[in-house]
Order: sequence, then structure tokens, then C-alpha cells
Amino acid sequence: MQRFFRLFFILSFTTCAAAVQAVPSTDHYQTQRETYAQLQERLAAISHRKAIPKKLIKDIDAIKDYPLAPYLALTIIKRNIAKRPLSEINQFLKTYKKLPFAHSLRIFALRAKYKTRRWQDVIALYQPGDRTSYHCMQLTALYKAKQSKQAFDGVNQVWLSGNSLPKTCDNIIRKWKKAGHQSSDITLQRIELTLIKRQGRLAKYLAKSLNKKDAATYKYWKKLYNKPALLSQDHYWDKRGHYANVMLKIAIERLTYQSISDAITLEYKLNKYIGFTEDTRNRLQNNIALRALLKDHKTPQHWLKKFSWSQLNTAKKEQVLRYLVENNQWRSIASLHNTHYKALDTPIEWQYWYASSLAKLGQADKANKLYEKIATKRRYYGFLASDKLGINYSLNHRPLKKDQALIDILSANANLVRAKEFYLLGSDLPARREWYQLVKPLSQDQRLAASHVAHQWGWHNRAIITLTMTEQRDDLDLRFPMPHREQFITQAKSKDMKLSWPIAIARQESAFMTQATSSAGAKGLMQLMPGTAKLQAKRDGVLYQSRQQLLDPAFNIKLGTAYLSEMLDRFDNNLAVAAAAYNAGPHRVKHWIKNSLAQDQWIESIPYRETRSYVKNVLAYSVIYQHQLAQTKKMPSAAINPQRMAILNK
Repeated sequence: MQRFFRLFFILSFTTCAAAVQAVPSTDHYQTQRETYAQLQERLAAISHRKAIPKKLIKDIDAIKDYPLAPYLALTIIKRNIAKRPLSEINQFLKTYKKLPFAHSLRIFALRAKYKTRRWQDVIALYQPGDRTSYHCMQLTALYKAKQSKQAFDGVNQVWLSGNSLPKTCDNIIRKWKKAGHQSSDITLQRIELTLIKRQGRLAKYLAKSLNKKDAATYKYWKKLYNKPALLSQDHYWDKRGHYANVMLKIAIERLTYQSISDAITLEYKLNKYIGFTEDTRNRLQNNIALRALLKDHKTPQHWLKKFSWSQLNTAKKEQVLRYLVENNQWRSIASLHNTHYKALDTPIEWQYWYASSLAKLGQADKANKLYEKIATKRRYYGFLASDKLGINYSLNHRPLKKDQALIDILSANANLVRAKEFYLLGSDLPARREWYQLVKPLSQDQRLAASHVAHQWGWHNRAIITLTMTEQRDDLDLRFPMPHREQFITQAKSKDMKLSWPIAIARQESAFMTQATSSAGAKGLMQLMPGTAKLQAKRDGVLYQSRQQLLDPAFNIKLGTAYLSEMLDRFDNNLAVAAAAYNAGPHRVKHWIKNSLAQDQWIESIPYRETRSYVKNVLAYSVIYQHQLAQTKKMPSAAINPQRMAILNK
């Protein structure tokens, strides 16, 4: 144990010095890098019940000047951390407070201490702002440490949530209730929050604790919550007070989506009710008008006149535009634009569709002038405008000059050195964490230099991400690299596919992060779901043994290109529709192709915002990669043919 403490403080001193002094070039670290990987494997192989062998401690001590030495110290202190003195943990956290693992280690220690009932340590390790589950651990620890007043005061804050609370809160809440702190009034307040969040089952559970009077109030309003059509009964509108205002608002919102025709009949009552503020009334009326518009209830012009446009958020304004575009309402688009979008910061989609509306209405000269402005942009709408005019795309490629002096300074930064070591070891997650710690405080010029560094390493994902943190977006070589080019060429040829298409998909899906794993479980460069990959491998006669294979770039590109090819086959070789299917699934997309539309109209009508943006990016990226590949530049475009696609999807 004494040997461990000596190692601990040696590592601490070395790392603190490294944080302020120039770090040697990573070219010198190959041997230590290999040794580090071996030492981590040896540590992982030792049971936590056993002491670390002296020989291993000596070997760790031998690379104490290696940049990743703090991570060996991290591995060691996490062993049996529940039994370690708080002073030791705090000293470690203080020493390494600037490293990415500091927060996660503190939480790791807090959970371990809570599990082993070391209450004073839990109290000390908790920090305000930690998630609710950890807050409840701290409150439980306070109670166990005979600080019940402070614990119960904290529960009062945690309790008022519209969502279910974590399991770690159960015990302290039971104590809080037993001590008589759950009044009927505070329960009714929480029920209000749960109904706002549409958590009806939770509200029903909470209502069991209400007194007779409040239970009657709850039952009265819960009946309306369950059946908002009851708003036709006048007695609900005769109620006054905060609770009535909240419940009537919720009921109108629910009725608007359950039965728009019933909601429309209540407009008079809504306008007459004095409990709503003007803002609330306008928002409710906007919801009714938007729902009615989308459901083709009466004429579009009838509902467009009812909007309080300034109180519509961006997403709802986009919904209005998408409906009008899909339904060829060109006069309405022009009217809305002229009324609400005369400013210079008009969203580009409104600019494009206003120009298209003018063209449809016979005002070609005015439309073309607008198209000319839009065509200067290197993006989806800019390329559409260029196609309308029959002119070359504006790629606006401007290579960024390398600031070698800044690059040299950054190369000595401890975060960058550790990021590179992890990158060379293939440890993607800690590498990205160190990189984020590096770029977070940097100036724009420093971030540009960091982008050049990552690009030079071949770490294209970090180069791309870092460049998006600046205002400089015109270096296409940095933003649109072509790693794994030969694999893409091979697979595109095998599927008789344009090379720019699978590269554009990979750029959109992962920005070329080979180890990428989404929250849904999609993996690798082209973000394949394991189930999809398994089926595609079976179709193509490819041996698929484990999900881990999807992190291999060549394997991922092979199956990803094959899956894209299948989507193209199913959707008439239309990249826009195939890309939508790649993102949202063909089972959804086949329901989005009911009407014959121009491609730009169809894309605008895609109901999922994520998929809509995804398709626009893929099409634009395909043009940029045609440029990078020195090919003829043409954004894929074809009319949507529902009948043909339906046949292909049988």
C-alpha cells in the first residue's frame, strides 16, 4: 500500500507539471504506448480482491512520465474505491481536475460509497447540479447521518416533478412521507405537473394520497383530461382559478389533436374565457388553426388568417410551409412571405419557396433574381436554385492557410498529446474526450489550427467537428475528406452506384467516425443497425459473426453500400427517397410517396424533421463529393413516381 501511495504522488506531480510545461513530441512514445496498453491489460486481469503485484507496480512506475500515466492511476484508484479514504479520492480529483475523467470518477466514487453506506462520503462527493438520482443518494445520506431536516427540505424540491422519480429516491421519499411532509396540497401541485407532462398514470397513482376535498377536485378535472370532448359542457368554463386555467388549457390541447372539428366549435368559448392570458389564448388558437390546416378542414386561406404568426415557433412555421408546398398553394406562400418575411434574415427555405411561388405565378424575372441570390450559397437550396437557373454550382472552396506557429504551440498541449496517444491506441472515446477538453477553451484561430492537426493525423471526424465550431466553413478539403476511398470505389463499382452517393451517406451518418455508435445502436461509418446489417449480410452472402465487425471500416462500407443499393432498387433509383429510407426505414418511407410530386416538393413534405434535413444534406454532399472527385457536378433529381415505387416495394 505504501508503494501505491508513492506511485500515486509521483504520477500526480508529473501530471501537474505536464499541464503547464511543453510536452515532448508523441513521436518518442511508441515504446511507452505499447507498454501502457500491456499494463492496462495486466491491471484488468487482476481481481479487485487481490493486491497489485509489486512487479506490476514497478513497471507502472517505470512509465510515470508517459502522457497517459494518469489513466493508469485512474485504473488503480477505481479498484475498491468504496474502501478508499475520502481524503485520497479528493486529492486525486484535485490533482487531475483538468482531465476529462474527473467528473465521471467523482460520480463513480459517489455511487460506490452509497452502495456501501458510507454516508458522510456520499454527502461530501455530491455536488449541486448532479442528476436527480445522485441528488436522492445525497438526501438519503443526509437522513442516515441524522440530518433529516436538510434531507426533507431537499425532498420538497425533488418531489415537484412531472415525471417519475429515479428508484434511488424511493427510500428517502418514504421517510419524508412517514414524517408527514406529503401534504395534500403539494400532491395536487405535483399532479398538475404530471398532467402537463401527459403522465396520466402517475397522476392516478399520486391521487391516492389526496384528502377528500382535493380528491374531488382531481376527479372532476381528471374526467375532463380523459375525455376533453366534455369541454362542450358549460360548467367547466364557469370555473375560475389557477387549477382551472391549467386544466382547461391541457384539455383544449388534447382535444385539438383528438378531434379538430370539436375543438373548432369551442373557439368562441376559448376567446370568451377570462382565465387565459392573451399569450395563452393566441397559442391555443394557433394550435387549432395549424391542426385544422393540416387536416384540410375548410380552405387554407381561412386558417392562415387566424394565425398569430409571431407566436408560432420555427417548427410550426415550417409545418405551415411544408403543407403549402406539398399542396401547391403558391399564392399563400407568396402572401405569407410578403407579410412576414421582408427582413434580410429570412430563412433560406422561405426564400427558395417564395421564388418558386413567383415562378409558378408567372413572375419569372422576379423569381430568377431571387434564385440568383440563393444560388450563391453552398447548400441544398443554393444547388436547387442553380439548377433552376441552369448555372454552375457555387462551391466557394477557399483553402485555409496553416498557421504553423499555432500548430506548434498546440502540439505541445497536454490534452492534444493525450488525445493523439489514445487515437493511436484505437481508444476512440477517451481520445474524443481529451480533444473536447482541448478545443473547448480555444479561440477561433486556435480551433482552425487544431482542425489542421486532426486532419493531418487522419482523424477526420474531429477535424470536421472542430471546424464547425468556427465561422470558417469554406475549406472543402478539411470539411469533406475522402478516407477509405479505395473501399468506397470497390463497393460502389460492385453495385453499379455513383461513387459520391455512399461517401455522402457516410459523411452525413458519422462524419467518418469508424467507432461511432448511436443511441439507437447504429454502428460504424455508415451507421448500420446490427439487425439490418445481419439481414444484408445474409442477402449478400457475407459472413456476419458479431456487431463488432461493423466497426471495421471495410466491412461497414461493404454492407452499408449494399443496403443503400437495395434502397435505390426499391425506390426507383431515386437517391432522395433511398436516403430517406436509409435514415427512417423503408417501412415508413413507402407511406410518404402517395402523390406524384417534384422531388424538391416531396423532400419538403417529409414529416420527420431529422429525415428531411438528412436527405437535404446527402443530396448537397453528393454534389460536393462530385467536386472532390473531379466529376461532373449534378445534384440527383427525379420526380417521385408513387405507382412505380409501389410496384418495386411489393
